[in-house]
Amino acid sequence: MEINRETLQHKRKLLKLLMAYKEASNRRPIENYKPHPKQEVFHRQASPIRMLAGANRSGKSTAGLAEDVWFATGTHPHQDITVPNKGWICGPDFNNWASSTMIPKWIEMVPKDMIAEKHKNERGIETKWRLKNGSIVEFRSYDQDPSSFESSDIDWVHFDEPPPRPIFEAAYRGLTDRGGKVWFTMTPIAEPWLFRNMWLPGLRPNPLYWSASMTIWDNPYLSRENIARFEEIVSEDYKRARLYGEFLELRGRVFKTFNRTIHLVHGFWPKPGWSVYMGVDPHVYGRKNQAALWMTITPDGDGVFYDEIWEDLTIPDLRDKIITHDYFCPEDQKPGIVDRVIDTSINVREALTHTNFRQIIQQPGVGGHKLIFRNADKKNLLMSGLEYINTLLTPQPDKDGVNRPRLYVDARCTRLIEEFELHGWKNSKDPEVHGVLEKETNTYNDMIAIARYIMNLNPFREFATIDRNNQPFAKPTFGTYTGASAHAA
Repeated sequence: MEINRETLQHKRKLLKLLMAYKEASNRRPIENYKPHPKQEVFHRQASPIRMLAGANRSGKSTAGLAEDVWFATGTHPHQDITVPNKGWICGPDFNNWASSTMIPKWIEMVPKDMIAEKHKNERGIETKWRLKNGSIVEFRSYDQDPSSFESSDIDWVHFDEPPPRPIFEAAYRGLTDRGGKVWFTMTPIAEPWLFRNMWLPGLRPNPLYWSASMTIWDNPYLSRENIARFEEIVSEDYKRARLYGEFLELRGRVFKTFNRTIHLVHGFWPKPGWSVYMGVDPHVYGRKNQAALWMTITPDGDGVFYDEIWEDLTIPDLRDKIITHDYFCPEDQKPGIVDRVIDTSINVREALTHTNFRQIIQQPGVGGHKLIFRNADKKNLLMSGLEYINTLLTPQPDKDGVNRPRLYVDARCTRLIEEFELHGWKNSKDPEVHGVLEKETNTYNDMIAIARYIMNLNPFREFATIDRNNQPFAKPTFGTYTGASAHAA
């Protein structure tokens, strides 16, 4: 049999190249990492604190480990990293999370030719790695004493899964001197403080925080069949977190339909002649900020909360600020106040002079102007008031089949937005009788209370017979304000 020596020689060359490629891949596996689009967005962010909330199997931990390797080796594709540096990879425990999951993944990704030495902890787990460039990477656990995270200067920290607050704060102090960075990769089913303190700030432009989420469907390497199989075994209570990467904290939200993308408008102000309603929830003894809120009704019958006050003020200062807001703005932007409403907590006497606080807030203020309020109608059932607001927030189809809500909020109303996102239900003491969620909490409800009082004034009465199907689809954008809002003043 005649052998084609050229073909054989060619095959040997290909085999040699393949073996060299395999050896290089084993030596530097990080070079084989191909991030999917959502991971790529995360890698391109350079914020000091990044939070990637991901569903199970969305690729969040893999993305976090890629950051760990790039920082430790100084090979980040989108940032200039100084080496040597010192970093921590932190997670729930050593026995399961570290030894069974993260350390094996780290071993898969870290360049083998850069490993200088490894050190085991007292449990025999390789938790400390020194690279040949001098960088040190250490695995830490949430079951360690928070004090063990103190007094260390570090350059970066990766929290894989939500950390307890004392551990985060101790670790973050160690980053301060070196201006270090933090990234979270997690399925958000614990530590709700992260939602309020970091997740929400990171959703809007912020020099410190950046937040994003990934669903299980964002991972292109998972088959739809396997996803469906996983979906079947996840309990209903955890589906939003484990499939969509949403905070479990959101389960108890009163206003689940509120969404910044749908409900926020920017730079909105009512036109002359539009009906305006405002309300106040005063705190007469200085224990909390004073709260005031303005809402208008557009010609199309939509409601827009467009300005607020949320400040530590005396009652006279609150009165003067409201007067300045309503009477000392450009003529073409003076609100056409139809009604004012105030919480009945105003009907108490001042301790020294025994003057009723209602008298104080209705005395002539700046420019001699007076404010007249009616008492909030608290006979209206709380639950029905919240349900009514939820109904207005819920998008309904218009004549073109486009879903749109009937209630909007201007972005300047930051406290009201925060309350829409965080106001929640209390867990019932008797779930078999009352259900799992029984009544609203008494936090994040000051602006919500005013919103209910305003709704009791029936501001939509002029539009009760409007056929919404004949209304054109248009989120309110007209009446851009050029003055100084109460919130900004």
